[in-house]
Amino acid sequence: MKTGASAAWGEMVNHPHEWGRGVGGFGKRLASGFAGHAVGSSIEYGVGHMLHEQVHYQRSEDPSFHARLHSAFKNTFLVYHRGSTKQHPAVGRISGAVGAGLISRLWQPASTRTIAAGFGSAGTSLGVQFGINMAREYFPRHNHRIEDEKVRGRK
Repeated sequence: MKTGASAAWGEMVNHPHEWGRGVGGFGKRLASGFAGHAVGSSIEYGVGHMLHEQVHYQRSEDPSFHARLHSAFKNTFLVYHRGSTKQHPAVGRISGAVGAGLISRLWQPASTRTIAAGFGSAGTSLGVQFGINMAREYFPRHNHRIEDEKVRGRK
């Protein structure tokens, strides 16, 4: 969904402009997004696996806005390592975003083939992840309720 939304946004604002508008431009944006996602995910999970990072989302139990904001931030930039109760920087996620942002410059048009654009893309990617994590904090937990009831023997 993120890739499709990103391609639609790029089409709407015509970025990068060298790809033009229409089916051809949208296709290039979509393909670029899928390739960037593949690169970023490969880096994120590879590095995360080597560092024993656990990337499962842990939702806040406190319903206050501040607690949920804090939880979304922590789940974006911090992870637990297997066997540890202390949180560490999410090196896999951050390196995946930076790697995808920089490597994707290789197939981008000249106007976006800069290191600054690569780091900008990484920042955008992490910002979008934070936004998704905020949404996770507020979406109903239907599947969790069902799982909790199974654990308690209600179903």
